[in-house]
Parts: sequence; structure tokens; C-alpha cells
Amino acid sequence: MSLLSGSARQCVALVIEPLLEFLYPSWCLFCRVRIPPAQRHLCRPCWDSMPRLSPSDSLFEETRGKICVDGIVDDLVSVFVFEDQGVIRSLVHAMKYQSRASAGVMLGAEVGMNMITRGIDGEIIVPIPLHRIKERERGYNQAEMIARGVSKMTGIPCVPRAVVRTKQTQTQTMLTIDQRRENMEGAFDIGRKYAASMKNATCILVDDVITTGSTIVACASVLKGAGAQRVVAASVALAR
Repeated sequence: MSLLSGSARQCVALVIEPLLEFLYPSWCLFCRVRIPPAQRHLCRPCWDSMPRLSPSDSLFEETRGKICVDGIVDDLVSVFVFEDQGVIRSLVHAMKYQSRASAGVMLGAEVGMNMITRGIDGEIIVPIPLHRIKERERGYNQAEMIARGVSKMTGIPCVPRAVVRTKQTQTQTMLTIDQRRENMEGAFDIGRKYAASMKNATCILVDDVITTGSTIVACASVLKGAGAQRVVAASVALAR
């Protein structure tokens, strides 16, 4: 069992990882070419090859329509297209499963820049929470790392425990849309210390990849139930 708390492991990951990358040669996570320390995680050609979204793209419009249809989510921000064999998949996978916490902060900065470009603002940034067991296993919540990057870029405070996950849900990958919704029922609750800060606030709700949007909508409904005026879903990427 680790002697470090979750927050301590996050700090270690964010401090030690860049130091190791400086001391030892770095390799592009996708094409495996050697890269200088200044190029974090990806070489420039791989970074530039990632397909970007705009609000006029059909994938963006379809996803926004799905998650905003009931008025629980008010708007959407997302930067990249998630492809099964693409560069962004390798980067997200490394962030989640290979302890590349700083990749989340880097991607979050891209989300924050997109928000600034589109004139989207808020009072609080809320990362989609992991269940405490999964976060203990992983060492950190990847959505929180992304949210920290959004916060650094926009200046909006990130509040990691504003929402807590009360149910350890099963992996959504192989579930239908209806099964995903059922899986997420009762999965979230407001952190007791933060209920008052939700009143009349615009919350930026951050996740790594949005597919059907069931997780985002379930979490947004809890925020709206606590009195949030608006909820903006913000993700690194959208999947088809």
C-alpha cells in the first residue's frame, strides 16, 4: 500500500516526471522518434497532425445536440477528434495508464485556449471525479490534471472535490447508450463543503473524452441540482 496520499502522488508525478524527461532522452509517444525535452510527449509533426474541432464540425454539432437537448448542459468546448488509432488516443492513454500526468495539464491548456478564443468563462472548474478506489490505483484523476491546465490558462479556480463519485461504475466502453445512462445513475454527489459555491455559478465541467455524454450529463445534473446557473462541458476530445 502506498504511503503517499492522492494529492501527494499528484505532486510527485508533476514534479518528477518533467525532471526525468530532462535527464533522459524523450521519445514521441506515437511515432517513437526522439524529441528534445522542450517538446513534451509528442514530436511537432505528430502534434500538428491531430485533427482539431470547430463549432461548425458535424461531430461537434451532433455531440452538443445530444448533451444539451435537456437543458442540463448549456454549452460544449472540445478541441480534438478522438480516433481509434490516432495520436490523441496515444496521448490520452499515456495520461491515464502510463503516469503521464503532465500530458493532462498540457491538453488542458489547449482546452483553456479554446475557451478564451470562444469567449467562454465561468466561476469554477469541476473535473469529472474518479471513484476513490480507482483514483488510488491510478495515483491521480486524469480529468483533474486536464482541469488544472484549463485553470492555468484561464485563471478560473479548479475545485477537484466539488463533485464526488459515490458509486464505482463499470467501464462504459462496451455499453449501449441506455446502459451507459443507467450505469451513471446515482454515481455523483456534491461535495458537502462546496454546495454553497454552486449557487448561480457557471461551472466548467471537465473530462478527457466525450462519447455519448452520459457521464457529463449525469454530473451536470448534480451541479444544476445544487443551484448552478450554467454548466459548460469541456473535453480534450470528442469520439464518434
